[in-house]
Amino acid sequence: MILLKQMIVLAIVMCVGFYLAKKDVLDKATSKKISWIVVNICNPALMINAGLSEDRLEEALLYKTFLVAGLFYVVLLIIGVILPYILKDKTNKFYFLMIVFGNVGFMGYPLLQAMYGPKAVLVASIFNLYYGILMYTYGVMVVSGQKFSAKSLKLIINPGIIAGIIELIIYFSKLRVPSFVGETINMLSGLTAPLSMMVIGATFVGLSLKALVKDYRIMAFTVIRLIILPVLMFPAFKLFFTDPLLLGTCLVMVAVPVGSMNVMMAQQYNGDVETSSKGVAITTLLSVATMPLLFMLLM
Repeated sequence: MILLKQMIVLAIVMCVGFYLAKKDVLDKATSKKISWIVVNICNPALMINAGLSEDRLEEALLYKTFLVAGLFYVVLLIIGVILPYILKDKTNKFYFLMIVFGNVGFMGYPLLQAMYGPKAVLVASIFNLYYGILMYTYGVMVVSGQKFSAKSLKLIINPGIIAGIIELIIYFSKLRVPSFVGETINMLSGLTAPLSMMVIGATFVGLSLKALVKDYRIMAFTVIRLIILPVLMFPAFKLFFTDPLLLGTCLVMVAVPVGSMNVMMAQQYNGDVETSSKGVAITTLLSVATMPLLFMLLM
């Protein structure tokens, strides 16, 4: 019930974005500017905010989570490289991005907070740290079309990477920041989900649901992303964890739909907004059914 409620909330915010786009309030130029704010301000604040949490994991559990999260993204990267060939669209780099970068921060955090509390969010923040570092390094390189070079380092040294470093320093040093700083970061991080969902809703204008369903690549990708991937990966988590809370957190991490950051990146770097928007749209809609079903079958 909590899962379904959160899905409905996010869907409503997307509908608001769709409505604003239809009224030409949220046009392409405005959406791109908002995407810049999300990518460079709000999402980095979300990462730093996780480091400011007063909750702490036991040392053994902390290092085990780092190991599992690292292996999790190694597997996703391998699948992401292979997937475009399976879908017979090997030139489209956004299938790679969409398999690797799920909606961990924008959907995963609110779901976990509501279902399990702050400890689960802290576990998720470790996954999100890998997510942020990969998105703002390899992800930026892929979207921008740049090859690694001394010149490309300018792309890698960005707010997302800086935020990831700050998050680690704050967490491990247990640094306490002034309350007004913490509240400011918390407020900015709170803008991430609504702004990103509205931009995604705006990109639905002009998308045909009928054409979306007929797009066999997107539909095949959706089955892989929402069903096959969780069913194959979740048993591996059981080799590391037995705690239901931690298993539930891991299941959310692998079962979430395509992350809205893919659209944000496409907007900012003039990438394939259409494919990424389709991926976010169909996986977000269908995840309302697939996520509760996966929890019933696997947990």
